[in-house]
Amino acid sequence: MNPTPRLIVSVTQAQMPNPFVPQSWFNRAHTEVILWRPPSRPESFALTPRSSTHVMLSVIVPQRATLLRLRSFTRCYAPWQMWNLTEAGQASVRAYLQSVKDGCIDGSIRYELLRFNCLHFALACLQRAGVMTSGAQARHDTASITLAPRLFVRRVMPEAQVSVMYRDLMPSCAGDGECVT
Repeated sequence: MNPTPRLIVSVTQAQMPNPFVPQSWFNRAHTEVILWRPPSRPESFALTPRSSTHVMLSVIVPQRATLLRLRSFTRCYAPWQMWNLTEAGQASVRAYLQSVKDGCIDGSIRYELLRFNCLHFALACLQRAGVMTSGAQARHDTASITLAPRLFVRRVMPEAQVSVMYRDLMPSCAGDGECVT
């Protein structure tokens, strides 16, 4: 039996802005897109500029983006939601992730707070997976949900649970890193 591939999106919201740290007003969220097919280990992808100062600068000038890849679940207390994928949806998301990775390497993908940020990245993955929720379908909503993390969670991830994903899902993984279903 071949287990169903899954797509998980996690949104870690930033702390309250600090008036003495200007970049804290711009760095509002961090998202992770996780592809997982039990019993294998998950693949976690996060789009980010190099620092919170670069996030602040991205309001004015696009910054070079980096696509981080890890082989684990998110270890932060955050809202996350899981969707089952079709094989075609998984292939489409993988192709998109590869194009983002290639764009980060050659500099053609630039992190822009107002046009292409980590929430845009997560939304694009959901669109390619074919699992968009009705709350995120309207084009006029795209700008607002990709600038406001709480609105993103409410509209795009209506069934999100808030917990430490690593604690919830890693117990199903054996000591060698292979997950047991």
